[in-house]
Amino acid sequence: MMYFWLFAIVVFAAIEMITLGLTFIWPAIGCIVGAVLALLEYPIWMQVTSAIATTLILFLLLRSLIVRVFNRDKRRRNAETYLGRTGIVVAEVDNNAGAGEITMDGRTFAVSAPPHTGVIPVGRVVKVMEVSDKRFVVKER
Repeated sequence: MMYFWLFAIVVFAAIEMITLGLTFIWPAIGCIVGAVLALLEYPIWMQVTSAIATTLILFLLLRSLIVRVFNRDKRRRNAETYLGRTGIVVAEVDNNAGAGEITMDGRTFAVSAPPHTGVIPVGRVVKVMEVSDKRFVVKER
C-alpha cells in the first residue's frame, strides 16, 4: 500500500504544479498522512479514512485563507486598472448623442458621463468613475 500512497502523492503534486489552483495540494497532503500510517502498518481502512479526512479538513479550513493570502497583491485587471485615473477629453462627451472619447496613457477610450450631466467639452480633464457597458463613465474634475 505504501507504493500506492507514494504514487498518489506524486500525481496530486504534479497536478497542483500544473494548475496552481491550490486544490490538489490537499489530497497530496492527505496521501502523506496515508503513507505515514502505511509505514506504521495501520490497517488499510484507517489509512484511507485518515487520508480522506485530512484532505477534507484542510480543504475546507485552509483553502480560502491561503488563496486570499496569495492573491492579496495581485493587480487589478483590464478596465479596473483605469478606475480613479484621469484623462483628457478628445471628443465631446454628450450622453444624448452617445458620444465621447478621452485619452489616457496615449490610448483613446469611449466614454459617457453620469446621467443628468451636461456636455463635457474637448480639452477638459475628467476622472474615470466606473465601467459600464464597455465604456468608462467619467466625471469632470
